[in-house]
Amino acid sequence: DNGMPHVDVHSNGREIRFTGLVRFRSTDAGGTAFSPEIKAMLKSEPHPPELTDRQREILEKTSEGLSSDEIAGLLGISSYAVNQHLDTVRRKLGASSRTEAVAIAIRKHFLKI
Repeated sequence: DNGMPHVDVHSNGREIRFTGLVRFRSTDAGGTAFSPEIKAMLKSEPHPPELTDRQREILEKTSEGLSSDEIAGLLGISSYAVNQHLDTVRRKLGASSRTEAVAIAIRKHFLKI
């Protein structure tokens, strides 16, 4: 740590660290009001993609090394449906492969191993 004042903000599984002069104040309602600079930074932070429960479930099974056919059998859906869900997950995460999608999801804490 460089000794500068900072505040850690945790939201949707992400952490934002502001280093430097941080201004915030308590509100009458008991909350905290951030300075305009911090509000702008928070608004500019990308929100994590919303994955459906089914997409998350399929991504988790993929992280376990299961094939689309194996996942389909476990979930009682077609391999085509599994691949459609994985395509959507890849698009949402900006990944070019199922392996990269799993890696991104683990790195960004969307998926726990």
